Amino acid sequence: MKLNLFLLPETYGIYQVSKDNSIPNWIDKNYFNSITHTDEEISIVCKQTKDAIGYQSKFENWRLLKVEGPLDFSQTGVISNISEILNYQNVSVFIISTFNTDYIFIQKEQLEEAVKAFDHHGYFIYDA
Repeated sequence: MKLNLFLLPETYGIYQVSKDNSIPNWIDKNYFNSITHTDEEISIVCKQTKDAIGYQSKFENWRLLKVEGPLDFSQTGVISNISEILNYQNVSVFIISTFNTDYIFIQKEQLEEAVKAFDHHGYFIYDA
């Protein structure tokens, strides 16, 4: 199964805060965001910002590929195929799935290698 992927122009960060904190007001709602609140922590994925100072953990310099959607919930193998392609190239990924589609985060320094691997396997990547 070959899908179209869209490369978003922004750089993203993954931030962790204490479960007792509130959601920060510096999150830019004009871009992709994901906020997950569990009984242990709050994880925030958003456009990279200098305002994210003092958080427990942060991983920055991620680029984002959006899988063209919407995807049907009965569709299988999407993440498996993408992960397998990147695994063979030793490219680390962080994936978030939403109701409509999947988002693949790749470290900025591994993006070129990932794009070549997708191209080799017949995927099309467009600038978003």
